[in-house]
Amino acid sequence: MITGTPAAKPDALVRGSDSILWLAGILVFAYAVAVLSGPIVAGHDTYLSFSRVETWTTAMRAGDFMSVWTPAHANGFGSPLPFFYHKLFNLVAAALTIATGDIVVGFRLAVLLFSGVMFYGVYRCAALLGASRQTRVVTAVACTMSPYALICIVERGAAAEYSAMALVPLCAAYAAELILRRPKPWLGVKLFVLLCLLALAHIVTFAVTACLLVAFALALLKYSPRRALILLAASVGALLLFVILIYVPFIVWGSYFSPTQARLHGLPADNAVPLIRVLSPNPASWFGWPVLALLVALGFLLRHRKDKRVKAPLVTGLAALALILLTTRVSAPMWRISEQLDFVQFPWRLLSIATPLIFITFAGAVERLPAILKRRTLFAILGLSVIHAAGMLYWVHSVFTTIPSAELRQSSPSTGPGPDAGGEYFPARYRDALAATPDILATGAASALPARRPFADSTGGCTLNPPASVTYVQILQIVVTCTSAGAARINQFDTPFLETRVTSNDHDKGGAMRVRRIEGGPMIEFALPPGDWTLHVRQRTYLELVIFAWRQEIEYGSRK
Repeated sequence: MITGTPAAKPDALVRGSDSILWLAGILVFAYAVAVLSGPIVAGHDTYLSFSRVETWTTAMRAGDFMSVWTPAHANGFGSPLPFFYHKLFNLVAAALTIATGDIVVGFRLAVLLFSGVMFYGVYRCAALLGASRQTRVVTAVACTMSPYALICIVERGAAAEYSAMALVPLCAAYAAELILRRPKPWLGVKLFVLLCLLALAHIVTFAVTACLLVAFALALLKYSPRRALILLAASVGALLLFVILIYVPFIVWGSYFSPTQARLHGLPADNAVPLIRVLSPNPASWFGWPVLALLVALGFLLRHRKDKRVKAPLVTGLAALALILLTTRVSAPMWRISEQLDFVQFPWRLLSIATPLIFITFAGAVERLPAILKRRTLFAILGLSVIHAAGMLYWVHSVFTTIPSAELRQSSPSTGPGPDAGGEYFPARYRDALAATPDILATGAASALPARRPFADSTGGCTLNPPASVTYVQILQIVVTCTSAGAARINQFDTPFLETRVTSNDHDKGGAMRVRRIEGGPMIEFALPPGDWTLHVRQRTYLELVIFAWRQEIEYGSRK
C-alpha cells in the first residue's frame, strides 16, 4: 500500500529558504497585478469568452442561474448556448460582474479566483507528498505560470478550460488524501462535489479526470479495499450524475441543432500535434520546459523506485506523461477508434489535466534531493517559469492586438467573431445551408440565417406592440389584437426550449380552441381568428429539459 512520506526538514535548516519564499511572493504579486490590470489581447476565444460572460450576466440579473436559452444570438433568433456550453467560469464571472458592475473587472477577478484555486490545489497535493513549505509554494506558483495555463488565459482566452484546469489539482488533493492518509467517507463526499463542479467547468476535463480516478481506484482495490471503494463511489457517482443530468440531455437535444458544425475545427486525430512539438522550448509552445523537466524527474524517480516514498509522485508523473502522449500523433489511431471520442475535439485539452500533475510530480521528486540541490532546483523552477512567461508574453503581444477595455464593455457580444461560432447551435433545418456556406468561420454562420427581425410581429388583420428590447426571456406576455384573421409570430427558433401558448382576452372559453399553431416554419407562429389575444412565452427550466430528454429516450427505447 502507498503510504504518506515523513515530514521534510524544518524550513530553518534549509539554506536560502527565505529568499525562495520572497521570490515566490514577488512572482505571486506580479501575477496578480498582471491579471487585474494587464492588457487583454484578441486571442482565439477572447471575444467569445466575454460574450458568454455577458450572456450569463444577463440571465443572472433576471434571477436565472441555470439558463437554457438566450434570445440575443443568431441574428436575434435565439440560441441554446447556455444549456450546452460549459457553465462554471461564466457563472462565477457573471456574479463578479454584477457585484462590481463591470464585465472586464468581473472577468479578471474570476481568472484570479481560479488561479488561487489552482495554487491551493497544487500546494495541498505537495503537502500530502511530504513537501516542505518552500517546495509547496514554488510548485504552486510555477503551475499558475506554466505554459499551458498562460496560453489558456492570455493567448486563447479559453476561460472555461482554465477554470477546469484550476480544479484538477484540488481533485488530485482530495484523492491523494483519501489514498495516502485517511480513508474517511467524508473525503469521498468532498471529492464527489468537486467532480460535479468540474463537470460544470468543462466536460472533457471532467470525463478524463473521473475516468483516471476510476482507474486508480480499481488498481487500489486489491491493496486497500476501503480506500478504493470510497474513491470508486465518488468518481463513479459523479460519472453517473453526469450521464443523467448532462450527457443524455445533450445527446437528445443536440439532435435538434447542428452539433456536427463543431467539426469545422477538425477531429481529434487531425488536431493531434507532432511528437517533436512536446519537446519544443519555443516560448509559444503549449508544452515547454515542464515536459522536459518531467522526463528528468521521472528518470530520477524510476532510479529510486524501490523507495516507497516515490511511488505516489512516480504514478502521478507517469499519468501526466501518458496524457501528454495522447495529445500527439502517436495516439491518432486511438482517436479514430470511435466517433464517441470526437467530443474531445482538441487532444491538447488533456494538458489541462497533465500540467497540474506535472507540478505535483515535481513536488514529490524535489523532496528526495539533498538540501543544496533541492534549493537550487527550486530556484531553477522559478527561474524557468519567469523566463518562459516573459518570452511567451512578448510573443503574444507581438502577434495579437490589444483590445481596449472600453470595447469589451460596450461592444460585447457583437464585436469580433460572433458567439454563433460555426453554427452548431442553429436548428437542424439549417444544416444544409451551413454546409453549403463557403469558409463559414470567416463569413460567419449567421449569414445562413434570415435577416434580423423584431422580437415579435404580426400579419393579416392582427396587430401587436413588440417589446422594444428583449435581452432575456423568462416569462413574457404580448397582447395581440385581430380585427380579422391573421397571424402572430415570435421571432425565436421553434424549439422545445421555449414554451409558447395563446390565451383569449375576450373571456371566450372556446376562443383558444380556434387558435392554430403554424407548424413547419423556423419561427414560433400562431394563426389567430378575430379577437384579443395574449401570447405567452416561457423559457423552460434546465430540469424540465432533463426530464423531457429522458422521457424521449425511454419512449424511443420502448419502441425498439
